[in-house]
Amino acid sequence: MDRGLVVVDDGCQAVDLIKSDGEFDVILMDLHMPVMDGMEATSLIRKMEAAGDTPRHFICAMTADVVAEQDCFSTDMDKFISKPVFPSELREVLQARLEVVRAHEHVKDIHAEVEEKGDGC
Repeated sequence: MDRGLVVVDDGCQAVDLIKSDGEFDVILMDLHMPVMDGMEATSLIRKMEAAGDTPRHFICAMTADVVAEQDCFSTDMDKFISKPVFPSELREVLQARLEVVRAHEHVKDIHAEVEEKGDGC
């Protein structure tokens, strides 16, 4: 499903959106948000993934707090971008992720073709 861009105001809304809508190609997670911060939201998303409730998501931390970089990786975030965000850096991250998503879709298409044709026995 192609949603385009979805913006939420806090980490709690991000978790609720993952619970209800399932799968996103990229999550840009601010670390400092009201209600629930990005670290806690990421931890809850990873728990849902581990339980099989949702597929694994690519989560990129975005923060002006460069000291938090190691903490981001300890909560199993996939990438870290410090603020201010440079458009070229964000473009590079999104382009790399898009290539992974396209490759995954290609593999799913191949598997569907094989299933459709059967094994020939």
